Amino acid sequence: MEIAPRKHNLLPSEVEALQQAISNDFMKDQGWSSDEQGRIKNNKGRTIFKPGFVTPIQKTLENNEK
Repeated sequence: MEIAPRKHNLLPSEVEALQQAISNDFMKDQGWSSDEQGRIKNNKGRTIFKPGFVTPIQKTLENNEK
């Protein structure tokens, strides 16, 4: 049995905040980058957010569009 993704019904301001949090411009301004595991590191290689941070935000935004 497959469960359909749930639409989160986010407010426009919430969607915008999530989009901004993982945007290339914001990351660049902070000196951060993300990797394939969804981890965010600063320009010195220090982990800011652990693996799996970016991907659930992307999934939430994608599911919210449906």
